[in-house]
Amino acid sequence: SKAQRLHSILVKLHRLGVGTTGLCVPLAQLHKPLLDRFAQRAEYAQYPVIPTRIYQHFLSTCEHDLGVAEDVADILSDYLARVYAGENPDVSAAVATNAVHFGCKDSPYVVSSLVASIRALCQLVILAFTGMRAREAENLPYDCLSETRLDGVTHYTIEGVTTKLSGGRPRRARWVTSPLAARAVRLAQRLSGEAHRAHGAPSYAESTDGSHLLFCRMGLPIGPRHGYVANRAASKVANYIEAFRERVFPTITFEDIAELKRVDMHRAWEDEPKYAPGQQWPFTRHQLRRTLALYAHRSGLVTLPTLKRQLQHITQE
Repeated sequence: SKAQRLHSILVKLHRLGVGTTGLCVPLAQLHKPLLDRFAQRAEYAQYPVIPTRIYQHFLSTCEHDLGVAEDVADILSDYLARVYAGENPDVSAAVATNAVHFGCKDSPYVVSSLVASIRALCQLVILAFTGMRAREAENLPYDCLSETRLDGVTHYTIEGVTTKLSGGRPRRARWVTSPLAARAVRLAQRLSGEAHRAHGAPSYAESTDGSHLLFCRMGLPIGPRHGYVANRAASKVANYIEAFRERVFPTITFEDIAELKRVDMHRAWEDEPKYAPGQQWPFTRHQLRRTLALYAHRSGLVTLPTLKRQLQHITQE
C-alpha cells in the first residue's frame, strides 16, 4: 500500500541521516500513525462495502421481516409472560407460521429460536441505520430510544455507550437514526421487557445505565438453559445472524464485482474465492458500518464531520 511504501522510504532516509540527505525524519513520531494506517487497510480488507444491489435487497428484507415480526409481537409477548409464569401454553398458528418464515426448525425450542431470530433482526436494523459497532448494539441499555418533535417531524436518537477512542473507558454516545430502527428498538423492548418484568427487575423501563440491557440474556425456560442476566448481552447472536445471512443474502454477480473494484480498485477481488460470482455474499455485521459511511458520504447530503460524529469518530473511509 501507499502507507507501506512511504514507511519504507522514510526508514531509508532516516538511516542515511541528516548529513547525507539534509532531512531530519522524525521516525519515532511517524511510526504510530503509519501503523494505524496499516491496520486501517487491513480492516478494509476484512470488511468490504456491500454492493448497492445486495445492500438494497438486505434493507428491503429487513423492513419486510420487521413487519412480519411486529404482526405477532402481541401474541409472542403474551406467550412469554405465560411461560415465565410457569405455564406451558400452546404455540399458536400465527407464531408457527412466523417461525417457518424465519427458518426456525420445528422443535420444542421453536419459540425460543424465533425470539432469538427476531432479536437478531432488530440488532441488524439498528446497526444498519446508526453505524454503531456490534458491541455497542449488544450493550445498549433498555431505555435507549429518544424522540424529538421539530417542525412537525419526529427525529429519533439511540443513546448508549462506546469504549472506542476513550482508553477503554465507557463513554456516553448518541446516534441519530431512522423510524425503522426506532421500530426495531421498540420490538426488542417488547421481548426483553417480558424477561426483565418476570424477574422482578425494578425500574427496568427507565434503565439507561446498562444495568438492564435491550438485548439481555432472557433465560427462557423453553430452550437451552443459559439463565436470565439483566446486564449481560445475549449469547449466540452471531449464530442467528449467520442463519439470516444464509436465508436472505443473494449470490454475487459480475456487476457486483465491478462495483467493488470501483470502490477499492487496489484490491485483487478476483483472488478472493469468497467474492467469486455465484457465491453467496459473505456478510458480517461490521460491513454495515463501513457501507453506511461510504454511501452517506458519497450522497453529498452528509458532511464528513457529521459522519464522523455519527460513527463515533471513525476515520475517513
